[in-house]
Formats: sequence, structure tokens, C-alpha cells
Amino acid sequence: MSELYRVYKEYGAGPIPRPEGFDPGSLDKNTRELLDEVYEVYGQYSAWRLPNMTHEEAPWRQVFDQSAPGRVIEHDALRDYFHTQPKTGGWWAQKANLRNP
Repeated sequence: MSELYRVYKEYGAGPIPRPEGFDPGSLDKNTRELLDEVYEVYGQYSAWRLPNMTHEEAPWRQVFDQSAPGRVIEHDALRDYFHTQPKTGGWWAQKANLRNP
């Protein structure tokens, strides 16, 4: 995640441009549906609101330590957390497959 932060931090609260040569049509149907739903749900929030929302959730609070930055939230912790959340729409349960790399 820190690599992604370094790549995109220059955009601050502004929009991130589409990568050159990216073709949304190259995505499979399930991936496209997942991304569309994520955008539909979270696209309304500002760049400042999104991290505030995630920082209120248990996986982030469990690893956060101001004196030791850079701790990683494990995929198992994310999966366990989201399995306890209401599945309104159920997009993540059906399409997101959180596995250890």
C-alpha cells in the first residue's frame, strides 16, 4: 500500500487521471461490476473522507501505532472484519475474494 501512496500522493485531494492506454473493456465482467459498485457506493466521498472512514474500522485500529508507522493490515483481518458487516447488496461477498498473496 505504501507504494501506491507514493505513486498517487501528488494528486492530493484531486482526481487521479486514468492511466494511459487503460481500456475498461479489457476487464472481465465480474471485475467491472465490482468496480462499478465500489464507485457507486464510495465515489460520493471526498479524498479526505475516505481515509477517515477506513480509520474508524477495526482492522485499521488494530494495527495503528503512531510510534511504529507502516504496519500492514493482513488480508485475513480484512476478510474477518467484512464478514461481520451487513451484506446489503452483497457485492463484496460475491465478488471480492480476499486471500493471502
